[in-house]
Amino acid sequence: KYCIPFLLDKLTSTLMETKLEAMKTMVACCAQYGSKDIATFMSDIWGSLRSEILTGKDQEVIEQGLISIKGIVKILSTDIVVSSDETSYLSSFLKPLITDCVHQITTMSDTKLASLCSRILSSAASGSVEACQIVFAGTFKSVFDQLMKPEDVPRQSLLDLLPSLISSANTSFTESKQTSPHPLIPYAKSLYEHLATALLSPTASAKIAGVIGLSALCHLSQSNSSLIDSSTQVSIADSITAVLFDSEDESVRTRTVEALISLAKATPDLILSKTVQRLVVQAKSQEAATASVALKSMASLCVHPIIFARVVNEILDMIPSSLVSTSTSTSIGPGDRMEVDSVGISRDKILFECLSTA
Repeated sequence: KYCIPFLLDKLTSTLMETKLEAMKTMVACCAQYGSKDIATFMSDIWGSLRSEILTGKDQEVIEQGLISIKGIVKILSTDIVVSSDETSYLSSFLKPLITDCVHQITTMSDTKLASLCSRILSSAASGSVEACQIVFAGTFKSVFDQLMKPEDVPRQSLLDLLPSLISSANTSFTESKQTSPHPLIPYAKSLYEHLATALLSPTASAKIAGVIGLSALCHLSQSNSSLIDSSTQVSIADSITAVLFDSEDESVRTRTVEALISLAKATPDLILSKTVQRLVVQAKSQEAATASVALKSMASLCVHPIIFARVVNEILDMIPSSLVSTSTSTSIGPGDRMEVDSVGISRDKILFECLSTA
């Protein structure tokens, strides 16, 4: 009756330390009192945390606000109590949170607010599998509908939300150790379609969102085969690999290689059969830039013994042919001869560097 209002009042303090302590204490009090006793204050709790996260200037306060949301969701999930109208207190807490955040993400052009709202939804969903189900049910349909619209929508904010929610699903499902169906199963097909489409976007940020989301989805499928089938996993590996050569943006290539490295650790056979195979073909290209991207990517993927062995063998096989290419040119002029030699010399240098790295 007195403690929660007192702590909510403390959140209006101008001192960062006071705000932080108030949030931590409030979560501890909620755990002590239980769902039923804090039900009266849930609307005020969300309103105060919403204000601190969306309008706060101190990063520590924002981070603690997100931690507090996850903590409260955990409490409401482990202490499931149904109110008089047969709605769980967990659902009562999450519904206004979802409504506010989805509205910001789908209608506003403020990317900073949209990013913070994505993090709020992700924090809430990561609290429990039950919370995941509620958040996903109230979020994905609106997001998918917006992404299907041809007119101008905050597409990047919508795309950025998808990998965030996939990650939260992984967190909640792993921490819960439940054997129930994965909360992403009803949405996996649509997620794959929208993220795969993002890879075709001309913008770097959309491609990155697609790469991160598809990689995360593929990761989850290793422990939850009902999420996406093996043929879809192959398509994901192919699509992500293609981004290396479809985009000249260095940030896109960097994030793509990071995603492939992560997949190589979890699914070496998949990366070996699809990604490395394609990189080998591209590494033999007469275009120095293409060969360079392929070879450096191959070297980066040597994070598993079977991939390392294949890459080393392929590199050793390519070195003699590339050396010969500089001396067997059939060009008709000095300029042509110089161009071919340049490609050959460049490739040799890259090959030796990659072998050394691997």
